[in-house]
Amino acid sequence: MIKILTLSIGFIALAAIQPAFTASFKNEDDYVACLIGQSAVALKWKGVKDAEAAQARAYKVCKFVGKLEQQEEEGLGDFVNSVVLELVKECVKYSD
Repeated sequence: MIKILTLSIGFIALAAIQPAFTASFKNEDDYVACLIGQSAVALKWKGVKDAEAAQARAYKVCKFVGKLEQQEEEGLGDFVNSVVLELVKECVKYSD
């Protein structure tokens, strides 16, 4: 539980220091961190209430430069989705 909270705070901090314009990444790890961080920002400060809407905002901001295989893209998407769903649970729990 503490790990998820610490992780989400770390991603929020990472997203907060990113520029307001669209960010482009060549590294999959940076791309995933951007997606999770931007999703966390949307959930925490932009008034977004669900994982799908948060991720939609994140995918608009974070762009991967290069080519991902379909299997890689699906794997990254599944991972990001699972983390964002946990963030939604944490946000709901702490907002009550």
